[in-house]
Amino acid sequence: AFFESDAEHGRRFASCWPHIVKWLDALLVLRYDYDEQNKYALAIGEVFCICQSVIPEALKEDEVVELAVRAWIGFEDSNGQDRYTARALLAYLMVNTNYEARPIQESLRGCVVGVEDMVEKLVLRIDHSTSQSSSSSETFTTIITLYNVAVLLLHQPGCVFELSSTLKVKVTDSFASVLDFVLRIDNRKEDHLRVVRSSLLVLEGFLS
Repeated sequence: AFFESDAEHGRRFASCWPHIVKWLDALLVLRYDYDEQNKYALAIGEVFCICQSVIPEALKEDEVVELAVRAWIGFEDSNGQDRYTARALLAYLMVNTNYEARPIQESLRGCVVGVEDMVEKLVLRIDHSTSQSSSSSETFTTIITLYNVAVLLLHQPGCVFELSSTLKVKVTDSFASVLDFVLRIDNRKEDHLRVVRSSLLVLEGFLS
């Protein structure tokens, strides 16, 4: 609402965007040392969502794509916790799905991370979530986020073709686990059924 109320707000955000990206990049590098409460994930997710609504094309810049992917890759903290954020990556993927979309693998060319690294993390996080003994709402929310990443990756030009056959099999195995996880939930609701339908689409997309 703040940016919709006055076009000048959006112009100011756009003028600050290059500096915001530099700060987010610098903070990401140092995150392991200072971010005990996962505040970086909240900050970058919020900033990318603002950018998505104000200047969506800026999310397609190579350095911005790399930043979103590195935030998604994340790190393991001293307690063994997987520290990452999907919101920045989701914001980028949502604006890069039209017929003019640039393949994500082109944006990541020359970077230290690639499409296979992204999907490997997706598989690991799905497997971790579906292996939980309790089908809690928090776990289910995480699974929804992860399947949103998978669905949007399917819409990225040429993305699936970049993956090895072994990794595609890992993805399909993971989403078979998602189906099993949902079917173990008592009193399933529409959200659960939506995950089932989307998981079947993901299975089809990665097997085709």
